[in-house]
Amino acid sequence: MKYCLYEYSNSDNLGDEVQSIAAKRFLPTVDYFVDRDNWDSSNVKEPARLIANGWYTHNAATWLPSNEFISPLFISFHITPKARPVFEKKETLEFLQRHGPIGCRDFETKEFLLARGVDAYFSGCLTLTLQTRDIPNKHNATVFMDIPERLVSNMPAALLGKQLKVKQYYDRALLFLQKVDNKLGTSMARNIGFKQAQKLLDTYKGAKLVITQRLHCALPCTAIGTPVVFLVPHYNDARYKGLISLTNHMSYDEFIKNPSSILELNNRDADKAKLLGEKLSVICNRFITDGTKPECIDLL
Repeated sequence: MKYCLYEYSNSDNLGDEVQSIAAKRFLPTVDYFVDRDNWDSSNVKEPARLIANGWYTHNAATWLPSNEFISPLFISFHITPKARPVFEKKETLEFLQRHGPIGCRDFETKEFLLARGVDAYFSGCLTLTLQTRDIPNKHNATVFMDIPERLVSNMPAALLGKQLKVKQYYDRALLFLQKVDNKLGTSMARNIGFKQAQKLLDTYKGAKLVITQRLHCALPCTAIGTPVVFLVPHYNDARYKGLISLTNHMSYDEFIKNPSSILELNNRDADKAKLLGEKLSVICNRFITDGTKPECIDLL
């Protein structure tokens, strides 16, 4: 049996590579890279298993796969609203049902699929399976991940002494390399993207506290044990449904009304986050070992 890992030719978000890093730890080897948005561009020509977690999709025109060598475990699956038309097509729904049940990252995606006859359950996000790694020289700074400057400037003084500001998106050089790769069939952007994503994770691991508005920063921090505050513009984003309670969280408005409250924030359900990570690990290990798919039961 061979094993596949997702790569990304149409994304500028390092959160995607973070999701692949989470999947990779379950694989004995990486024999093939498969483009999340275009499976058929890969050269997989022998039976292979793929942990198909992620955000679907940047390229609805090429998504529905026809490569029958790839056996997927759909888990931590999120359908973005813009892509819903392709996931309402009969052939797409039949494909998902054939490879189900579908583990959904959020309840919104689960409800969307169930309403269309696809077996689906809530799985949460695979980044909750990430494990701690020793960092010999922790920087012990407060890390602000994509937090607007107007909010950073209102942070309590205790958080502003030693700080790092980081972003989750490709820089111009990496975007250029991605275009070169797509034209020439090379893998320069992929290699650098994975390294940059791992560097982000190491930055989180060395932090005193991480404050972020990015889901694929907040959940990895929760998994690896770094204190984190998920500071979000609002609570009505469908992507958060089922996930936001796993982290310490507050909205922009809540923070603006009482900035000092961020220092004592403790509203996460740590036990549920740990349990979800453990259940996800069991499912992935079983699938990679013998191809077993899970029961269609919500993990929480």
